[in-house]
Amino acid sequence: MECHRRGKAIKRNLVQIYALAVCFFCAAGMAITFSFVLYGIAQITVPSFTLPGHHFERHADTTAFRESRIAEAPESIRLEYAEMSPEKLEAERKQSLERHIAVERRNGYRSILRNGIIFAVFACAFWLHWRLSRRRRAEAD
Repeated sequence: MECHRRGKAIKRNLVQIYALAVCFFCAAGMAITFSFVLYGIAQITVPSFTLPGHHFERHADTTAFRESRIAEAPESIRLEYAEMSPEKLEAERKQSLERHIAVERRNGYRSILRNGIIFAVFACAFWLHWRLSRRRRAEAD
């Protein structure tokens, strides 16, 4: 009889250890995922700050924009960029920068949605296993 009780206690302890281990990993996952959510918020609120450096450098001024377009354009279009008026080039630079900023914002929204779902899954798993751990602890007392 005593061996049976000891076996139940060991099983109860193993279940409690398992539940707490899952809680630990879920808490770590939630912390990491939350940091990605914060970065997504930054992408939405200040997209020009989170924009990749090479995009920012290309759009820093009209000269840098012209040089990057000439370097990237096919041979047939290079002359067009080389001879483009400063006003037209500036308008194209601003339009291109706005497009990149819009893409950065959209990526922020997608990041928040994706990581919000992952965070919710971690939170549910944490909650279920925390309840299991508390129930096993109450049974042990």
